[in-house]
Amino acid sequence: MGTKTIPIGRLLPGYRCVILDDFSQPVFTGQEGELFVGGVGVFAGYLGRNELTKKALVDIDGEHFYRTGDLVRFDSHGLLYYVGRKDHQVKLHGQRIELGEIERCLLQASSGVSHCVVVKYDDDHLVAYIQSNNINEKQLRQYCESHLPSFMIPSMFIVLEQLPLNANGKLDRKRLPTPNFAALPSCSVSTNNQNNYIQPSNEIETSIHKLWCEIFQCKQISTTDSIFTIGGHSLILIQIYHRYKSIFKFHIHNLNIAQIFQYPTIQDHARFIEQSLDLEQCHEKSWLSLNISQGQVSFAQERIFLDEQIRFASNGNQMYNIPLVYRISSSGKSLSILRVQRALQAIVMKHSILRTALLLHTNGIVMQSVTEIDSLDINYQESFGFTILDTNDVENAIYETIRRSDLFDLTKGRVLHCYIIRDCSSSLENVDLLMKNDIILFNIHHSAFDGASTSIFLRDLSLAYNLDAQLPFDINMLQYIDYSVHERQLDMTKSRDFWNAQLDGYDMESRLLLPVDRHRLSNNQRSGRASVAEISFDEHLSHSFLTYASSHNVTPFQLGLAVFYTFLFKVSNGQQDLCIAGVNANRYRIELQDLIGMFVATLPYRIQLDPTSSFEKLVEQVRDLCLSILDHSHYPLQQIIGSHHSPAFLETMFDFITIDSDIEHVELDGAMLEPVSLEKGDFVAKFDLMLMFVHKLSGGITFSLTCSQDLFDETTVQLLAERFSYLLDQLFEPNQTLAKQPSLHQLSIVLPQEHVLIHTLKTNDINRSLAIFNTVPQSFSQVAFSHLQKVSVELDEQALTYGELLFYVQQFALLLINVYGVKEGDVVCQCVERSLSMVIGIMSIQMAGASYCPLSPRDPLQRLYSLIEETHSHIILVHQLTQNKFQFNIPMIDIDAAINTENMLNDIDLSRLTNVTMDRDSIAYVLFTSGSTGTPKAAQIRHQNFIEAIRSISEVGILSEEDTVVQMTPCSFDGHLEDIVGTLIVGGTLVMLRPHGHMDFEYLSNATDTMTVPIGSLLPGYRCVILDDFSQPVFTGQEGELFVGGVGVFAGYLGRNELTEKALVDIDGEQFYGTGDLVHFDSHGVLYYVGRKDHQVKLHGQRIELGEIERCLLQASSDVSRCVVVKHDDDHLVAYIQSNNMNEERLRQYCRSHLPPFMVPSMFIIVEQLPLNANGKLDRKRLPTPDFSWQHDVHDDDCLPYIRGGFIDCGFWSAYGPSTIHTGCST
Repeated sequence: MGTKTIPIGRLLPGYRCVILDDFSQPVFTGQEGELFVGGVGVFAGYLGRNELTKKALVDIDGEHFYRTGDLVRFDSHGLLYYVGRKDHQVKLHGQRIELGEIERCLLQASSGVSHCVVVKYDDDHLVAYIQSNNINEKQLRQYCESHLPSFMIPSMFIVLEQLPLNANGKLDRKRLPTPNFAALPSCSVSTNNQNNYIQPSNEIETSIHKLWCEIFQCKQISTTDSIFTIGGHSLILIQIYHRYKSIFKFHIHNLNIAQIFQYPTIQDHARFIEQSLDLEQCHEKSWLSLNISQGQVSFAQERIFLDEQIRFASNGNQMYNIPLVYRISSSGKSLSILRVQRALQAIVMKHSILRTALLLHTNGIVMQSVTEIDSLDINYQESFGFTILDTNDVENAIYETIRRSDLFDLTKGRVLHCYIIRDCSSSLENVDLLMKNDIILFNIHHSAFDGASTSIFLRDLSLAYNLDAQLPFDINMLQYIDYSVHERQLDMTKSRDFWNAQLDGYDMESRLLLPVDRHRLSNNQRSGRASVAEISFDEHLSHSFLTYASSHNVTPFQLGLAVFYTFLFKVSNGQQDLCIAGVNANRYRIELQDLIGMFVATLPYRIQLDPTSSFEKLVEQVRDLCLSILDHSHYPLQQIIGSHHSPAFLETMFDFITIDSDIEHVELDGAMLEPVSLEKGDFVAKFDLMLMFVHKLSGGITFSLTCSQDLFDETTVQLLAERFSYLLDQLFEPNQTLAKQPSLHQLSIVLPQEHVLIHTLKTNDINRSLAIFNTVPQSFSQVAFSHLQKVSVELDEQALTYGELLFYVQQFALLLINVYGVKEGDVVCQCVERSLSMVIGIMSIQMAGASYCPLSPRDPLQRLYSLIEETHSHIILVHQLTQNKFQFNIPMIDIDAAINTENMLNDIDLSRLTNVTMDRDSIAYVLFTSGSTGTPKAAQIRHQNFIEAIRSISEVGILSEEDTVVQMTPCSFDGHLEDIVGTLIVGGTLVMLRPHGHMDFEYLSNATDTMTVPIGSLLPGYRCVILDDFSQPVFTGQEGELFVGGVGVFAGYLGRNELTEKALVDIDGEQFYGTGDLVHFDSHGVLYYVGRKDHQVKLHGQRIELGEIERCLLQASSDVSRCVVVKHDDDHLVAYIQSNNMNEERLRQYCRSHLPPFMVPSMFIIVEQLPLNANGKLDRKRLPTPDFSWQHDVHDDDCLPYIRGGFIDCGFWSAYGPSTIHTGCST
């Protein structure tokens, strides 16, 4: 039972319980915490042991609760689950370890292990005591190494015949044998077998070993251990690299940081350092204080300053504030407000960036100016933004404070504010004191602060508070303004070349095809409103993720980035050239490690992904990419994007944050502070989509997806997060395996509930009983005999009952058989206008056992000849309006003349008709596609296909014998068969319109084209799948090609096997027809038509559905009756508009306000009438050729921003503002 998680049940009557975390706060569903039990069963205390009683009995809301020491969690049904003992949870080398998990693993190792216990010794070792008679240490170690992460594997296994027990039969830990650690060659962070421990072999290895032990707080580490297996990550490696430079004095060109990442052992590092020291010494000069108070801002400051001034100028929110919110958690220790204020002043004195103003000069340069303490405004000098709020609503006060738009004044150096928020309902004996649950909120502007600054700030706050505002520092220490100057003096030639090569061939304006709910408009304005979805890894998934990273020698950042690339590939319909923005700490020198300031670099991370490769290969590719970027992370984003107006990669952001315990637990002179998590409503969206991993060393991993509400609905964001979580489960769930190494395109983000929908669509009821009648003639005859006197078809004043129609059909069918030799399997072409003769001809051809092939009277003669030749038809049915159309030696039968009663056969031998052999698989119709371009294709429709299709629409009530159907579809379209034959075999009444007498419903079809209308759900007997470009099922809302299976699949194209193979696809052993239609389905399984796959184009890296632009144009004005958008020369979209009262400027303005910029046509050509072919379809070949020669570059170099004599910053400004910025514009 110890190997499984078993619920311990619910509370008994009369009992109460609470489950609290380490800060005495209630836990959430699934989170573990300590169990406290109250109610009738609480004991009175320990006799004569008051100190134990005080520890065991805790006052909670005025009632005594017993502290059980048991770690439990509860589920959504209120069931409690035992996790382990709190005193059995230990922390070793920064990792929180549940000893019970190791013990459960050991019990599973062999049936020979009857009992075991794991103990932590000397803060450095885990020792496992095992009760067994037939197990050895090697077996146990090997089992643990294959089932536990490295940091949980015991250093020593001691096998005993019997574990010592006390008088009560419980384990007596005092009598466990003391382990002999002298026999161990290394500390417990080593992942190798202890017998393979390798000691430092030279002076360099010894120095490195000493440094590693200092950082990881252990005594020994094997020189062959990977740093990733002992808790190392990218920030620690960067820190180690800079410590190496300080210790060994090598030049960065002799040893780059990528080598440190790629070969992560002490031996490897020592070898590289030794090689670098053998080269000619060229020591890098240290950066020293310049003792200046004015200078140009850093590249990172400039980026944030201009972004806030331009891109977010209109939204009225603070976009670049970093709030640090802490709640006092200790009940017995208070804080002095005055001491906090003085400590804050000491920090501002030490770190001049916290009193630095930013100013935009008239020459376009952003400058920074350090404000001396005695020059500050007197009120601000006294408080440094220090405010005390007493309120009844603490939570709302936090929110209002963070969201204040007047919080900072960068021109005066006001970048830091501290708020003390107290609950005024609590009694205050001393107004200077802060008590439990009071709030301290620091709000700092991002231009002066980044994530890595947090631990420095909190460290100095604690030190200054404890020393009563005495914060010692060297007045000549390097300040942020010094860094800004040193940075601009760096030789960045190699980095420039690196980034040029990195982005070579990439279209900076190419946007990811994210599943947005709406597009951003051309003005590029941002509201800043965000929707956030946050999901936490469970304990097993966190272990699996981190273990995968360590075993593959990659950082969690690199692994998370690889997962993100995979997700973007899947969610963007298979985009393979992916470029997103990544965050780099950019503290690339040891002098920068202890500075507060804005160092973070936003950089393009581009990967060209191979869909057929495995995830493991992608991880390697991402690792190499990240390592190559490290040496060039200081190169400014402004220079990277250059003259590009809108680098789209900036809209998709990735970050991975590791939170140390010193950020989570702040202590000020004994008083404990805990961080307060902000509500989702407090977040702002600086980007379209941002994925952030947060790894708390004291806990697990969470990820949050922050999306702009300008583009995404909240439900879409939650759905995206669920898909990302599902992908993580596939990659890292312990029960899953990557041993088979599926290709990236085989990974799925289709959720389980969507699989149910997909299964429903794919396995729609096709196993129903077959129709009673197998062929169209059989069905028609049965209906006709049942409705002999009912009107079957009428045209103006003419009408035929079912009995009369059956008579003419049988007579004419016998004529075809007896006189013209028509037999089963022949194809008979018919070229007639809409008439009663058309109906008789169609039904007679099938009654004779032949296949009906329609010819349109409006087709050119040459096309008709080619169709007749392809079908090998030896007769053609015509009537008086078409009999003169053909002039060659093929027999023509005038239907009107043939059915004249005077010429009918006198002796009717209906037995000849009963001898006609047809079955369900016989071909009923041969229909040619009527596309405006390309060679016509003849589709063959079986009797089974047609009958079951009509049966399906009849079963859902679309067509019945009660209906009267007006036939308007031209015979060149397959819909005319559903109108005519479908109506007749269900017993309805068919109304034929005279030639050219049909109503003009064009305005109606145009109106429906402007909306997204569902095409409904599947008919009975049909199946469908919707697949992406890699033949994988799509998820809800994602577009893909529709493949239809079931009863309606046709037999193939006549004489065109190569086309048949393309059109009919085998899916799970069944043939499906590839429709070429792009559709998506909603959560109810309803299908929505998106457009034709062959009308989807790619322009400048963007996949564009031309139909979407056409729908927009049709909505622009009622004067637009028809339109078509065409891609020309791989560079332009041209819109052709049929209108008599419309101008280009109106259309362009409407498109700009309703479409994203990349979808606005380059040219609008207005014509009175769009050219049509004989079928009434658009003739694209006759569209007028656009003249692009008049287009010229509207930008004038004379009006581009002048910044220090050049134009290099134009692209940066344009990236965050309008497409063209003139020198006279105001910021």
